[in-house]
Amino acid sequence: MQGLAFAAASATLAAVFGVQVRGRKAANAQIAFMLLSLLAVAVSIAWKFLVFIVMWPWRLLVMAWQLMLLIPYAWEQLKRSVTSWRIQRVREQLPVNTLNTLQYWDVARLIAALTLVSVGWGQGRSIMQARPELERQLSLQRWSLC
Repeated sequence: MQGLAFAAASATLAAVFGVQVRGRKAANAQIAFMLLSLLAVAVSIAWKFLVFIVMWPWRLLVMAWQLMLLIPYAWEQLKRSVTSWRIQRVREQLPVNTLNTLQYWDVARLIAALTLVSVGWGQGRSIMQARPELERQLSLQRWSLC
């Protein structure tokens, strides 16, 4: 009520539908306009807040779905990294003279060694277990490992 008394005491002017009003009627018209403006702003803010509350879970759901779609790719990358790490670890354990010997081998010996490793390890056997079988198969085709 004090606001109304203060508004009524000051010389206020308001135009309602093009009609000039003064005094208490002008103050009441301005208060009504302010309340309607407050209501409009409150509804607008409430709507924006509601949209915000609804959209953020949706966006999080979309992000989670996209991350789930990346899982197979990440799994393959992890397997490649682990395999590369294992190969590097085994390579570092090889004696230096073995690596130096490999660089002087001709193409036929390198292919034979690669075949031996592929056949042996590919079937889950050690190279020593796979060598007799591979030599038997190569002898049938008139090849040799050495």
